[in-house]
This record gives sequence, C-alpha cells and structure tokens, in this order.
Amino acid sequence: MAAGIVVASVIVFVGLLAVVSPFYRSFDESKYLGIGYSMLAGHGPRTVFGAVFLPHSPLWPMVVTAPDVWFGIDAFDWGHLLNAIAGVGVLLAVAILGWRIRAVVGALAAVGYLAVPYLHDLTRTARLDVPAAALALAYLVVGIDAVRRGSVRRGLIAGGIFAIAFLVKEIALPFAPVPFLVGILAGRPLSAIARVAAAVLAVAIVGTSWWFALFASLTRQVYRLGTPAWTLIPLLIVAVIAIVIGLAAPSLATRPELESVGEGIRRRVQARLRAHGRALAGWGLGVAWFAALTIFFDRNSELKGNGLFQPGQYALYITTWLPQLVLVVLFGAVGVVLGLIARQRSSGAEREGLDAMLMATLCSAPLVLLVIAVGEPPRNYLAQIGLLTVVAAVGWLRALEWALTTRRSVVTVLVFVGVGAAAGAIVAQALPALSLRIGLPVGALAGLAIAFRPTRAAAAPGARDATDTAGGRPALSGATLGGVLVAVLLMATTVLAGHALAYRESASGEARAGAVQFASSWIVANRPPGTKIGFGSFLGYETALDVATGYPMVQLHQALAVFDPKAPLGLTPASGPPVDDWIAVENSRREREFYVFRASAFAQVVKASGISIYVYDTGPTTSVPALLGALTPEHGFTELASKSFPVTGTDGVTEVTETHIFAVDPSRVDFTNTPMYISDVAMARLVGLLEQDPSTAPTTAGALADRLSWWPDPAAGQALIGRLRALAGR
Repeated sequence: MAAGIVVASVIVFVGLLAVVSPFYRSFDESKYLGIGYSMLAGHGPRTVFGAVFLPHSPLWPMVVTAPDVWFGIDAFDWGHLLNAIAGVGVLLAVAILGWRIRAVVGALAAVGYLAVPYLHDLTRTARLDVPAAALALAYLVVGIDAVRRGSVRRGLIAGGIFAIAFLVKEIALPFAPVPFLVGILAGRPLSAIARVAAAVLAVAIVGTSWWFALFASLTRQVYRLGTPAWTLIPLLIVAVIAIVIGLAAPSLATRPELESVGEGIRRRVQARLRAHGRALAGWGLGVAWFAALTIFFDRNSELKGNGLFQPGQYALYITTWLPQLVLVVLFGAVGVVLGLIARQRSSGAEREGLDAMLMATLCSAPLVLLVIAVGEPPRNYLAQIGLLTVVAAVGWLRALEWALTTRRSVVTVLVFVGVGAAAGAIVAQALPALSLRIGLPVGALAGLAIAFRPTRAAAAPGARDATDTAGGRPALSGATLGGVLVAVLLMATTVLAGHALAYRESASGEARAGAVQFASSWIVANRPPGTKIGFGSFLGYETALDVATGYPMVQLHQALAVFDPKAPLGLTPASGPPVDDWIAVENSRREREFYVFRASAFAQVVKASGISIYVYDTGPTTSVPALLGALTPEHGFTELASKSFPVTGTDGVTEVTETHIFAVDPSRVDFTNTPMYISDVAMARLVGLLEQDPSTAPTTAGALADRLSWWPDPAAGQALIGRLRALAGR
C-alpha cells in the first residue's frame, strides 16, 4: 500500500506537469543559457553581455545548452524535462529517507511534499534549484547507506553525486559531513566510517577539481574560500593525507599500539560518558559544523555587513513568503514538533532515521539563515523542506497512532475535529469554488467520524507487524492506515491541482513575454547589426538572448545601497564611502537595502559603454521605475518607443510591465543636480527606517526633504516629505 501511494504521488506530480505550461523564462534561466553557449563556444563562463560569471560553476548551463548546440534541441524544453525528472527525484528521495524509518512514513512524506506547490512551480522552469535539491538529497540517500553498509563502492558513488551536486549549486556543501555524523550516532565502526569518507572525498575532489582550477586561473583565488590560489596546493596535500589515512583506517585500527591507546582512553572515561559517547561526539561535531558555517556565512559579501541575524529581515521574509502557504506550513510545523516529541519516545530504526533527518537539518541550517538574510526565495532550501517533511510525517503518524489506539476523551475528539477542520480549510483554500463555509464544517465532521471509528488491528496477542509503533502500542489496522494515506493523498492532490491549474501561467509571464518580444523585434526592425544596445536589469537577459546575433550588448543596471541614518541622503553604497548624488531609488528584497542609481556613476558608465540605444523595462522585480524620471532629453535620453503590459492576477491585483526604448546622446548625458526620484513603497520604507532609528541625523532628513521626488507624481509624496521635515526640526 505504501509503495502504491508513493507511485501515485509521482503520477499526480508528473500528470499535472503534463497539463500545465512551463512558466515563462526568468532572468536566471536566460543568464545561465548565455553562459552555457559561451562555454561551449570556447569563450569561458561569460554572460550574453560579455561579463565573466563565477558565483556558480558552468556545469548546469552547459548541460542545458549542449543538446541545442549539438543536435538543435531547444534548450528551454530540455531544461524543463531535466527539472521534471529532478522534481520526481526529490519526491522519491524524500520517500526513501522516510521509508528507512517505516514504509508508511516514506509514503506519508512523499504525499506531504506533494502538498507543497512550490516544488511543482519550480519544476515548471529550466532553473537549477530543483536539480540541485534532488542531487543533494541523493547524496544523503547514498551516503548514509554507504556508511551503514561500510561500502567503499557506494562511497565512491556518493562522492560522484556530491561532486555533481556541488558543481550545479553549492547548496550540497552543508550536507557533506552528514552521512558520517549519522554513522557515528548509529554506532558504526569509526574505521569503516573513515574508509567510506575517504572514498567520498577522493571522488569529490577529482570531480570538482576542474572548476577550482578554472576559478583560480581567472581570479587568483580559491573558490568560495577567497584565499590565494597557491593555497590550493597545501589544501590538496591535506586532503590526500586524509584520504590515505581514511582508506588505511581499518588496518590501522587493528595495530596493537593503537588498540592499547584506545583501551587506555576507554579506561579513563567514566562509564556514563562512555555510554553516551557516540551521541555526544556526533551531535557535538554537528554543532561544531553548524557554528563554523554560521561564522563563515555571516561574513558573506552579499549581506553587505548586516550579518545573518536581522529580526526585521526575518519578519519581512515571513510576510513575503509564508502567506502563500500558511496552512500547509502550519501543518508541517506542528508535525515537526510532534516528530521531535516522537524522537524522545522512539528507539531502533525509527530513532536512527529521525536522527539522520535532524542531523542533516542542523548541519544545513546556516544555509537557510543565509538565504533568509540575503532575501533569496525558498527555492534555495528545497532539500531542507524535504527533510522536515519526513520528520513531520513521523510526528503526525505517531500522534495519529496514539490518538486512535487510546480511549476517546473530550480532548482527543476535539483534536480530531480541529485537525479535520484545518484540513478542510486547506482544501477550500486550494479550490476557489469551495468556500471556507463548506470546507471547515465538512472537515470537522470528517474528523469527528474518524475519532469514533474502530481502528485497531485484529492481531494475535503479542504479535507485531510493520504498522506497530516502537512503543508497542496496539497496531493500527491496515485498512485504517490505508485510508489515512489515501485521504492525505487526495487532499495533497487537491491542493496541488488547485494551485497548478489556477496558475497555468505565472502572474506576469504573459506581460514579460510581450515586453521581450516588443523590445527584441523593435531592435531588429529599427537598428542595423553592429548597433550597441544597453539593457537594464529587469528582462535584460531575456531580451538580449532573443536579439539576433551581431548586436554588441551591455547591461547598465542598478546598484545596491544600505540604509544609513547618518549618510547625506540616508543611503550608503554597499562598498565605499557615503555619497550624495542618488537619482533613483527602489525597494530591494532586504529590509535595510535599496536598489539605486547614482548620478555620476550612471553617467560615466553610459558614456564609457558607447551605447546608442538603451532598453529599460520596469516591472514587479529587480527594476527601479523611478529612473524614468531622469531619462529625459535634457539628460541625453530621447524615448523612441514604449509599451505597457498590464496583467491582473487572480487576487485582483494588477501588475504593470513597461518597456521603454531610448536613443542615447553621450555628449548630453549628465545628471548633475537631478532630483532623487523614488517610488511610493521605497519612500515609505526609507522614511519609516529614519523615524525608527534614534541616530538619524537632522541634516540627513533635511537633505532628503529637499531632494526627494515621488515618482511618478511628486505631489502625492508631500505627507512623507512633511514627516522628513519634522525629523529635520523644521
């Protein structure tokens, strides 16, 4: 039954992919395709704008573009197929990790992840996030199995998987020690663990060496470490020594002198400490890895010195992402808490499996903190969501077994009714035609019916089977467990189908496609090859990829500035001293950070680039619409064409994507004494931050009051200007 549920989950997942369209390509997808084409043409890891791209290895871009270069297979179609396979891989990996605890846990975990539409959404792209998550989870599956069996052969396979996962995206790095720490917790021989670890390390080094060598040749630094390139040599020597020692560990462990040393240590250690030594060592090393990664990530340059722990940023992140899946997330969170409680009452395979999930979560938690602090979407921790889904599956299953195999009380009946009502609300939320007025009472009645249904298995006295809990409580009947799995599968299918069918296209996909088509067609129709074209950030990669070859292209985009209440205009560049010539400001994805254009820097780069056409798109992300206030003929920009693409989402909110094409006269490009144009949301955030910070300088508030101009209607911002004047003491 459990295997059938897993298969059914995969069928639902793939079936819905078949009936909905892929999302319109994002700038990341277009950027990576450009890098792939550049690599295969022998030009190195360069974007369509000629910039060297080194944050990630070019493996995924090459994998996606190679079929197009070699066989003429559309790169986006190929990328969508790979993502579909990877999405199935994520579900199967989660099921396998749960299956090692109990078969029913694996089935429940797969169904649980099916109910998270975010995975399905990402699978409808050609991005690298789902493949990266699938490979990271595959490393855990194979690596933990290799340590459990003491198999060097499986260790070699795990090392290969890790190398590919790391080259696709480095989110696999935090998981590197997990199989070996799990082995320590499970009591596997240390010499066998060391031997498998050596095999994993050897293949991982060989598999990733080409990228480290290429990165060092281009930057004279070690990838991600930032140390001088020559340090690769001592690092390699240390790694080789570790590999040799690890492979020889079983032989070394039997040497009399080492056995006597080990015996001496055991005699000196107290009996209680010896009894818990493996747990202390395993969790202690896990905490040490967590601390090391936290310190390392806290110094990440993308944080702009703000650090990992920013309460305001966490609040902003939650309000941005949680409302989309609030009930599903709450169900998962409660399940995780129940899973932690179940872990304390478990033993054997169940505790070992739960410990593996919790260890992997602990070791990779710093990455999640970094993602939140940087403001990146949850797509960067799909693997961690899968791990917690397994923990939640254990928690809900144990809670259900306890509730159904004990005498009913008012409390347990109310719990069943509450959980049923919540499940009904989730289904109602997924189906617009079904209101909460129907979903809540129907769910509550279903919970009430289940609360009084006979559920115990008719087993012989003392008999136990796979459905029995670790605590020896009476087993649930197969019919009950099967009914639960089918019910959860139906609910998950409803949630996913309701979401996927409601969002056959992304809210702004049609508008973005129209804007790209409009700009690329205009360029080809109105400017001859050889014309140098400049693009902004929003839709820049997408449009440049569509423009015919023969047009030299560059990207002239916004910078990042950090809130600084003492800076001349309240904002300081991410690096460098404060400046006083910002001309356009917009909110970024982080609470105390803004997208900005600086007058002197923008004028300089426009003149140096030699562009004669500038395409600037504005939309819901990565654009600064207020820049349009400065792009006027007196500043060297004459608009030649423009078009607006409004799209109204299912929530009734209309988002507008606009394309503006300008002729550029470099001799007239000058933004001296230009106002500081700013959008309504950015102005509200900036003024709010100034009001909340006691160190706000009156001169800063006064300068902003004199320079700010609300775009597109200056008169609409007078109330906020008044608040700035009050801060300035005017």
